[in-house]
Amino acid sequence: MAERKLLQGPTGYENWVAAARRDPSLSAFELQLYSDAHLTDEVVTGAGPYSFYNAVPRSLGTFRHVLTLRVEMHVADSTPDFSRTDTTRYHGGGLADEISSLAGLLLGVRLRAGDMSREFLGDDPRGRPWADTTIPVLPLPRLHLPGLFGGWIVPRAHDSMNIRQALLPLFETYHLLRREHAVALVRAARLYQNAMWVVESEPELAWLLLVSAVEVVAVEYQQATQQPEEILRLWNRPLYDAIERAGGAALLAECTRHLSQQMRALRRFLSFLQQFRPPEPERPAENVFPISWEGPSLENGLEKIYDYRSRALHAGVPFPMPMCTPPMIGGCYHERPPGLTTHTDEAVWENDALPMLLHVFEHIARGAILRWWRSLVAPGEQASV
Repeated sequence: MAERKLLQGPTGYENWVAAARRDPSLSAFELQLYSDAHLTDEVVTGAGPYSFYNAVPRSLGTFRHVLTLRVEMHVADSTPDFSRTDTTRYHGGGLADEISSLAGLLLGVRLRAGDMSREFLGDDPRGRPWADTTIPVLPLPRLHLPGLFGGWIVPRAHDSMNIRQALLPLFETYHLLRREHAVALVRAARLYQNAMWVVESEPELAWLLLVSAVEVVAVEYQQATQQPEEILRLWNRPLYDAIERAGGAALLAECTRHLSQQMRALRRFLSFLQQFRPPEPERPAENVFPISWEGPSLENGLEKIYDYRSRALHAGVPFPMPMCTPPMIGGCYHERPPGLTTHTDEAVWENDALPMLLHVFEHIARGAILRWWRSLVAPGEQASV
């Protein structure tokens, strides 16, 4: 019987490490992956102990079983240490959630796993079928005003996509990561998975989850290196000047001591996105109103987004409704809300307060996380990445 070792990384990661070590296969099982995306091709080899078989659903554009994930298990169940609390590898799910969230991040689609549908034990090549009793339920999309808003909030997630081209070769580097990087990556992927799951029904919540996904990997990537006073100056120059006038260096030091955690979080968020910001998204050929992709304009927009995130978490103020709409507005493709001002029954926003639409930030967040993942692989190991 295989020795039951205490696993240190996510289960799916440790299973791939064991497979690469050529540890024997102990068992295998299949489970169903559900989505409303149109996926072509499949990945039968090249993904270690994981294979993604295309289920070839008859109806396109509807929520259904799209892929079958086959898993070869090379590790036994881990026996935890019950003498102390330990959440170092916790991401809120199991192996199926881990692998499906990574696949969904790479594909940029809504993807979630059901339960085990077939188990292979012993020498039975056909396996034993099981009922899938945990079929996920996709939330109903939010209704938009006819003639003004139309289509999906994140349209790219509903394009036809070749799974082999999108999944590989980056996925095949997963087991080469350090364990702490693998944990951070899975946590970010799970947040992205949940964001995409609710983006068409609760876009305000999707905003929160996407910002958190970026924060997870930003914390792992970077520790604050600047002095607190410098961070305050960059974070809020008017406040910095007012404190300096009122009390000089002593008051600055005291204030920055109390504000350091909040300021460092913002600078870390902005620095990470500056370092790993993806190229501009693909856009239609005409009737496009893009945002500025370089320089202080984009950074100021990201700073506003982080402020909205803080207000949503700590004051219960949702992300602005105009930033939660589809990009097709009045027959034109927008990357930020149009007009000088926008209002609902309860609020008014000037255009400067609305830096971008949700589909643009999804592109930034997902692209930055994937570029960070790519940066973790040693040059000799990422020749095909």
